[in-house]
Amino acid sequence: MDRFCNGTPFWDSNLTWDGDWPEFTECFQDTILVWITSGWLWTTAPFYVIYLAQLSSTRCQWTWKTYTKLVLTVLLLALQSMDVVFAVSKLTNDWMKASVFAPIIEGITLEYETKLFEFVIFYLCFTFTVIQWILNSIAENHLQQKDMNPEQESSFLSRITFSWMTRLMMQGYKKPLTEDSVFGLKQRDTSQEAYSRFYNNWVTECASASHEYETANHQYHLQEAESETSYLLVKSHKNIKSQQHQTKPSLIKVLCRTFAVQLFIANIWKIVYDVTLFISPFLLKMLIDYTAASKDPEISNFTQEWKGYSLVAAFFVTILIQSLMFHQQSFWSMTLGMRVKSALMSAVYQKALRMTSEARQNSTVGEIVNLMSIDAQNIQDFISYFWVLWSSPLQSCFSLYFLYDTMGHSMWSGIGVLLILIPLNGFVISKIHKLQAQQMRQKMKG
Repeated sequence: MDRFCNGTPFWDSNLTWDGDWPEFTECFQDTILVWITSGWLWTTAPFYVIYLAQLSSTRCQWTWKTYTKLVLTVLLLALQSMDVVFAVSKLTNDWMKASVFAPIIEGITLEYETKLFEFVIFYLCFTFTVIQWILNSIAENHLQQKDMNPEQESSFLSRITFSWMTRLMMQGYKKPLTEDSVFGLKQRDTSQEAYSRFYNNWVTECASASHEYETANHQYHLQEAESETSYLLVKSHKNIKSQQHQTKPSLIKVLCRTFAVQLFIANIWKIVYDVTLFISPFLLKMLIDYTAASKDPEISNFTQEWKGYSLVAAFFVTILIQSLMFHQQSFWSMTLGMRVKSALMSAVYQKALRMTSEARQNSTVGEIVNLMSIDAQNIQDFISYFWVLWSSPLQSCFSLYFLYDTMGHSMWSGIGVLLILIPLNGFVISKIHKLQAQQMRQKMKG
């Protein structure tokens, strides 16, 4: 490793944690800091290319931002090429050095500081990169309709902070909002789009269930033609009835095929939120240790001033990430629940329109209304709060572990109080369900 790092150490704790100011070794800067960022871009690039390939081709307007980004990209490539040439010119017989690979990796991905040339190259690249970042954080305005949803053309920072809603909120602050003031729905949020995807998967599921039933029915008739004992025929008859019952189309399968990917993405935000949620107690413990060490420097080397600022900055970043992740998870979950409800209500409505007179006699108007309002709403609530099924137990387990590690057996007194409240909550919930069932029966009578 020392040979690859040109004789310098890969890691030195005296420079990073124990120093008056945190610094990384030159080898660490040329390897980990470069490889992680560039590796992330290389890993995600194929998925982004696939995403771009699926988009419909549109004509983009060439604006000053487009030309500026193009010029900056060419300048960055030129600077990285100069950096590579300079690194190669310093080679002796051994070319397997981290200082050679770093500018090559940086140049392909689209950053030095000891000598004048490296100093100039680094800060020129840094300046151009910051300008590129700012320009790419501002999305191009391609809105073709006045009431088109601005989220469709918003940048990543705009979506993560919901700043695309600022114009509507400012307009609502100045005057009351009307129907014309509200943005139009995105294409994927319309009931037509949600039902279309749901219906395609529903047709596939019905065809699959019909094929399974025909196969089972064919096997039953073959068995019936054979000269077997009577109890085998009865058993086969029962099996075919059971198979007929099992081959009904599954609504759960259709919902999973239609919305599982979106549900997974919505829960990814919650995973990041839960991770940052448990980082805060550790940061608080480190801050307490730092405060104690500042009063008595002999008990710890945790006294450098920059460590206190770093802990405060870590607190701010952690809370910021928690807020962003939680609101993104809520937005994705609620939006997905809305799509599921729209698809189900459209499916029930389509079915109600195609029902025969004989079928209508077996279904009252109240039952249809309950399917479109109560049942569809219950499924929407389940989708919107699906994260509770896995996040709450996970948070409880980690919380109990950290409490036991900090407080010991005294934690069980608080757990006992929570366990006592569980039956009370169950009693209240059962009463609510009974009252809701009575309400639904009254609607069906109407």
